[in-house]
Amino acid sequence: MRNLNVLFKKLRLVYDKCNENCAGLDQSNTEDLVPWIEDGAESKLDQISPNMDKLYFVKEEHKEMIEKIQGKNHQLKEIMDQLRELMWDVNTMMVMSKTAYH
Repeated sequence: MRNLNVLFKKLRLVYDKCNENCAGLDQSNTEDLVPWIEDGAESKLDQISPNMDKLYFVKEEHKEMIEKIQGKNHQLKEIMDQLRELMWDVNTMMVMSKTAYH
């Protein structure tokens, strides 16, 4: 029971911190944030269209960034593999040189 009280106190602290951080944000209607398309509402569709264009642009930009990051990650993996092989070869040569002299 004590653990439950401690967890609720922590939850309350997190809740208060979130409210404190969000105090300065613009409180807008959540229905305005969701693009609803109703039958025969052409003016509403015109209002939504610029936001949808922005959303499409951001999605495409995100996709391009993900592709770039994946390409860079692949390059880094290849470099790490090459370094690993080089270290393996150096270690092998060092062992071979030690055994040749003893």
